[in-house]
Amino acid sequence: MNLAELLRQIVQVTQLRRARLVASQGVVPGVLWATLVIGAFATLAFTLFFGTPNVRAQAVMTGILSILLFCGLLIVVSFDHPFSGPVRVKPHALLAIKSDFMK
Repeated sequence: MNLAELLRQIVQVTQLRRARLVASQGVVPGVLWATLVIGAFATLAFTLFFGTPNVRAQAVMTGILSILLFCGLLIVVSFDHPFSGPVRVKPHALLAIKSDFMK
């Protein structure tokens, strides 16, 4: 391997590292967050217009819907932080490439 090839690979590794750092900052813009949260509250408030004679059944239905909305927003939070939390990109592929470079 000559010096020019080595320098090209170093530049490529640096560019890819910068791309990973940019990707790790999150992918969900603030406007989308506002839309999701306002939509969740609007949907939850909309269930109150369908009143049933049984208040307990209304509370259970509204509670189930609020849990579903919370789970949906939790998934968006997980995707917004791709390198942290329980659902994250793990470094296995990068470690495999690193071991290939060490050979």
